Amino acid sequence: MKKNLIKFMSLFMIVIAAFILSGCKKEFEPTRKVSVIMPSGTPVLALGGLLNEENDFEVVTDTTLLQTALTTNDVDVVICPLTMGTNLFLKGKSTYKLEAIVTTNNAYLISNESLEYSNLNGKTIVGFNENNTPGIMLKMFIEQNAISAELQFEQNVNASVSAFTTGNAAYAVVAEPQLTKLKQANPNLNVINLGDKVSSTFVPQAAIFVNSRTRDDINVIHFLKKVEENIKFMNEKPSEYIESVFDNHPYFKTMGSEVLIKSIPTTSVDYLKASSHKASINEFYKNIDKYANNMFGGKTPDDSFYN
Repeated sequence: MKKNLIKFMSLFMIVIAAFILSGCKKEFEPTRKVSVIMPSGTPVLALGGLLNEENDFEVVTDTTLLQTALTTNDVDVVICPLTMGTNLFLKGKSTYKLEAIVTTNNAYLISNESLEYSNLNGKTIVGFNENNTPGIMLKMFIEQNAISAELQFEQNVNASVSAFTTGNAAYAVVAEPQLTKLKQANPNLNVINLGDKVSSTFVPQAAIFVNSRTRDDINVIHFLKKVEENIKFMNEKPSEYIESVFDNHPYFKTMGSEVLIKSIPTTSVDYLKASSHKASINEFYKNIDKYANNMFGGKTPDDSFYN
């Protein structure tokens, strides 16, 4: 009996010691800054809580800088359209690995007129990014629903929004958070989420690509975990999140806190580990060549593409 009591007390002390040690575990301390390049817009919203001196961020408006980063291997993390990173990988110009999808389904057909499919026949619809995901979604939607409409494309979402607000387009494709701002001025705006209509799962848009040379660096691994946690915080507590990041980048002041808070649920920002969503990503890849001028040349990436 005494031996059993001693064994029990010994085991109990080991458990207590383990609990104390785990509680005293040091928080990870980076040994270097992780370099990141990304476009202005929704990616800034997704990573807003990390835009500080602990990391080396470059936010750009010129997308050619994203391509340059993917081909020179000078940056740890590149956030860019999935199509861009995939295309360069397939052409042997980039060795960056696909880590995660961070935005999906962020393309909305809007009008003050009826959006019944039959009513769209013979109309002109202004979209944006013709050979990128928003343009692809619009083309898929039109074909899948046998709609006979004329499509015109602007270079970016701001130009599409401008065409709508100036009255040059009765039907336009826009994205969040611009959509929320438009709803404030047009409370009876009719809206269709194109991603929901053309895919049974999701349409991938912006993605995180990781440098194959530094993907195993503990600093990079820790940074990606922080990105995932940041996005979770944003989705669970939009008001608190926007308040905490509002001074981190001019983008937040430009859009305004009220618009950003209201738009978060429909901006479709998430951290979808790419290797766990290959089926949905490959389903989207099947449409690339058809709707984007044979961009991939009939190829799709193999498992070596995924981080």
